[in-house]
Amino acid sequence: MMKTIIKNMSLVTRLCNKPTLTSVFLTSLRQKSQYEIYLEEQHKSDEIKKKLQGQKGALAKSILSPQSRYEQSLIKQMTTVNDIIQFLRNYHSQDTSIYVAAIKRCSELKQPYTFYNIIQLIYQQDIPLNIIFCNTVLNYLGIWNKFNLQKKLFEQWFIHQEFTSNTTPFNPDLITFNIIIKGCSNKGDIKQALYYFQLLVNHYNLKPNAITCNAMLSVCANACDMESAEIIWKTIQNDPDIQIDHIIINSMLN
Repeated sequence: MMKTIIKNMSLVTRLCNKPTLTSVFLTSLRQKSQYEIYLEEQHKSDEIKKKLQGQKGALAKSILSPQSRYEQSLIKQMTTVNDIIQFLRNYHSQDTSIYVAAIKRCSELKQPYTFYNIIQLIYQQDIPLNIIFCNTVLNYLGIWNKFNLQKKLFEQWFIHQEFTSNTTPFNPDLITFNIIIKGCSNKGDIKQALYYFQLLVNHYNLKPNAITCNAMLSVCANACDMESAEIIWKTIQNDPDIQIDHIIINSMLN
């Protein structure tokens, strides 16, 4: 079913800016008002929040040694990016969780330009990469609107497989694609979002979830592309594994 959206959306070549909802979406809501649907779905909000938090939490899941916890606590106490970079230069371990902590701390210090420096250090020290580190980097690049670098690193890691020499190549997961499509949403880049969606479904055989569909609808909203949004909406309706919650409805209304 999800592959149908790829075939249909490839036919959409123009942007739409319609002042009213078109027939497909209106028909789908005709039996119940938006408010009624919202009331039915409102009790699921806690579960939805848990899902969203779960995706964020998945970026940091790893078993840490006491030494790693101690080193991470040191990084959290550092107040300048120079201290963080110097610490990493003197750090002699293959533990990427320390670099994940460094990325997060630099973000807290509002110094996103140091992300690339940290990545360069990893390559210089030939640290093996993993999906948690890559997803964390892509996520924080999106938070700071560094979409060009986000796109470049996605291509480098997952299209060209240009990892460090000590890295066993791995594929992106659904979290990776949700992060990268969200970046397209912020830019309103429907063409790039569709490219990632095609990779997700056709190349990696992953199944989009509600977060993916919500991100795709947000891309369509920001690009004023109602036709593509309707195709996604119809696909969501026909997929029994995706719950139509108030978040998805609000994205479609947008």
